[in-house]
Amino acid sequence: MIKFLGRKLENPIIASSCIATESVENVLRLAENGVQGAILKSCANYQRGDVSGKRQFAVGKDGFLYASSPFEKEILTLEECLSMLTELREKTDILLIPSFTANSLETSEWLPSCQMLAQSGADAVQLDFFYMGNLIGTENFGYKLTALLHELIAEIPIPIMPKLNINLPKDY
Repeated sequence: MIKFLGRKLENPIIASSCIATESVENVLRLAENGVQGAILKSCANYQRGDVSGKRQFAVGKDGFLYASSPFEKEILTLEECLSMLTELREKTDILLIPSFTANSLETSEWLPSCQMLAQSGADAVQLDFFYMGNLIGTENFGYKLTALLHELIAEIPIPIMPKLNINLPKDY
């Protein structure tokens, strides 16, 4: 047994944000098979438009697998995530960790949504900075990222787990 987020787990398996964590049915299936927690598919506070694209996979001549998918297919809306979290909380006791992303480092784009996720029964919140490659060049990026984390830690009553983009400097 191990202890994580204040809970004793039978095994160390936590499913990360992926297709297997984008629906209630999928997460319940993971729980039935012994997974001790799930990082829910990333969500953002936006309104979904008409989804014209779909997930596509191809193997190139070099043998590498290439994948493509539009933002609206990959990112749940905040409302979808809150609904999923509420329903899952009633049906399972595994760790539920929603993943949230925003388009800037402004606290106002993160804090209200993360507070709603905490109030809806999240055990922690993953802050998904994976899509922030376009912000790295902004003035005072490191300071703004650090300030955002300090403000969120002070206001969110559950643990937060930053998921950093591989394009960020190694110092982060």
